[in-house]
Amino acid sequence: MPSPSSDKLFEYLKMFNDVVVSDEEFAVRLPETEFELSFSHVGDISVDGAPFEMNVKERYETLKLR
Repeated sequence: MPSPSSDKLFEYLKMFNDVVVSDEEFAVRLPETEFELSFSHVGDISVDGAPFEMNVKERYETLKLR
């Protein structure tokens, strides 16, 4: 799975922060302690190396439409 560019990674991190703040359902699925976060080139999220089964870009867009 290709990694995103630095600019795209920064964009995904900003989206991730907005989603965590805006979506309590999403936030409770995250580990309570420190974790490793990564994104695929299309925005799929992995937490501690395991797929999170969510795309940050799609979730961000869904929340913007509410």
